[in-house]
Amino acid sequence: MPPTSNPIPNHVLNRRRNDNDIPAAQTGGGDDPAAATLAAITTRPQDEAELLETESNTVASFPDYRRKVTEMIKWWKEHYSEAYDVLVFELSDAERNDKRLHYFGTKHDLRYDLLEPRWVQIFISGGKKWKDEARTVQYAFDTPRKYHDAILKCAGVSKYKLPLDYRPKMKSYLDNLKIEKNKAKSNRQLDESEADAIGIGLYEQICKWAIEAGTLSGIFVWAFATTQWNIMGRTINVDPMGFHNLRKSQHDSIVIQYDSNKMDKKGERVTPKNCYGNPVRPNICILLALGCYMSINQNLFGRKSDKIFQGEGKGGSASSTFCKALLKLIRDEERAKIVLQHCRQGHFHPHGFRKGAGTHVTTSTMDPPPIPSVLMRGEWSLGKVLEVYWKYSMIGDTYLGRCLAGFNPDEPGFGVLPPHFRVGTENALVMEGMRLCFGRIIDGFGGTGIEGVLLLFLASIVYHADTFLLPHIANNRNHPFLSIPLLSQPELLKHCLNL
Repeated sequence: MPPTSNPIPNHVLNRRRNDNDIPAAQTGGGDDPAAATLAAITTRPQDEAELLETESNTVASFPDYRRKVTEMIKWWKEHYSEAYDVLVFELSDAERNDKRLHYFGTKHDLRYDLLEPRWVQIFISGGKKWKDEARTVQYAFDTPRKYHDAILKCAGVSKYKLPLDYRPKMKSYLDNLKIEKNKAKSNRQLDESEADAIGIGLYEQICKWAIEAGTLSGIFVWAFATTQWNIMGRTINVDPMGFHNLRKSQHDSIVIQYDSNKMDKKGERVTPKNCYGNPVRPNICILLALGCYMSINQNLFGRKSDKIFQGEGKGGSASSTFCKALLKLIRDEERAKIVLQHCRQGHFHPHGFRKGAGTHVTTSTMDPPPIPSVLMRGEWSLGKVLEVYWKYSMIGDTYLGRCLAGFNPDEPGFGVLPPHFRVGTENALVMEGMRLCFGRIIDGFGGTGIEGVLLLFLASIVYHADTFLLPHIANNRNHPFLSIPLLSQPELLKHCLNL
């Protein structure tokens, strides 16, 4: 219900909503003749077009920020029309079409310079408190906090800048909101939807189910899950991965390095991640999973894009496909019971692989990898001071990589080598196997360093053929493993096994 008294100060209600309200410092105005001269210079159309292309780059979350601001605008219009009339303005066609402003079809925006923290607080406490008021179930803290984030992000690209006291006042409010949510949690009145950690046991079981499914979707889940686990990443880190993000190390691992990450869109602090094959646990062997996936789907790579998991669709499509396929995989009643032994009801989510991998490497042994290596693998911040003094080290990362591969540092087999050839592609038989399994990839992306990675993949396929891959085919004559060309060449397979 609207308040009985008008909480909007008269001096705010009476302000005219136009550009004259904006200080000259924010509009670039002033009487400097040099500035006027520069402003009058006409730039070349081709230069303007290239500049617009650069300035239109944005974070993947921006459409969601706009949706959240639009939701707040609609709520204010319904419950506080006077505030809506002051705070909201209709976008011009030029503003809506300006890619640098990232409106994504939005028709209205806020006068952020007039936005007092009180109005966001009223929306959060009033409009976003209850997920189910009848059952007295509140939203968890992260839900309302994201509306605050949306205001900050959208104001950042607006000509109307937030008041100077906006952030400190909101910080105090959000601190109090956390206390309120903790009280609700203690009374079992909080909707907690965060992902529970998926430990290595459940992770291995999921990979086994994905393989036994005997479908292309299952192979996709297997390859995607092993990649996400080994890089300790988010699904959105795996989603855009291309062949250019993979290379073979000087030793016995493959190295995966992002172009950018969630908190580092410029890609200035992304670190290499050494990932190892595990010949004794093929269900969670990243070399085998990616090798089989690429060989089975090599016809998909006859295109310009080098994306491994993404199709021709937009970014995020592979992540969405994985999430849906994973949930479908555990829909079986017996499997759901097994999952509930590891995750609470409603808390099984693909993000659990990231949590589970981090938990596994730090707590499953009394001799865990260095914490800086763990933080850098997960692309977590070390803090401004430690980031100056603690740098990436390959020794720590390779140790971490072996732990993630499923090796136990307390056992003698920790340093076991992955399957590998004693010869390279100069050997005619090895090259024949490479062409059979990865010919389309080599033709399209050879010379980029991917050959060394594919050679390790081929070695894992050869090593596990008789004991793992062919038995699955024997149990299911329609299994996707049947599409791995080398498995239908017994003589070549036998010769490669001896190399």
